[in-house]
Amino acid sequence: MGETGLTGLTGLTGLTGTTGPTGPTGPTGPTGPTGPTGPTGPAGTAAVITGVQTSAPLALPAGTQTPILTLPGVTFTAVNTTAQISGVVSLSTSALVALDVNYVVNLFRDFGTGSQTLLASVSATALLDAVTALLGPSNVTVSIVFTDSPPAGTHSYTLTVTPTTLLGVGVTMTANYRALSAVVGT
Repeated sequence: MGETGLTGLTGLTGLTGTTGPTGPTGPTGPTGPTGPTGPTGPAGTAAVITGVQTSAPLALPAGTQTPILTLPGVTFTAVNTTAQISGVVSLSTSALVALDVNYVVNLFRDFGTGSQTLLASVSATALLDAVTALLGPSNVTVSIVFTDSPPAGTHSYTLTVTPTTLLGVGVTMTANYRALSAVVGT
């Protein structure tokens, strides 16, 4: 056989073929260092709690709305705009003969002023028959809870009681323990 001849010139490059499928994802790299701590935000507002209570007996005339307890100086700001107002009163009824007394307990904002507002009203009935009238007074406890959002400023809250005697002789009606509180900023 004879000798191999010289290699010829390289031909032109052909067209690029289509891209193949993407390969599998490689392993996750190491976690970078923790960034700096951001500035502390402003302190939130704390709830302001205020209240009054008494256990001094207070006579309640029939058919008359009687203020029994006032919580003055409850302040609302642009931040603290809502309050939970809670009231409770213990009412005592006694009589010489059988009776039925209905008590209406009202919660007012700014009672006795031009901006007086009735917020809530609860009724309770004290019943005494001939036997229990001899044994002692009938006691009922009334509770009121109301969430209020008044205009900014300082307000007062008042509990009133209006007793109505439906039947009875020698009726004595008394507000005994009573309490009123406000949690502002709730």
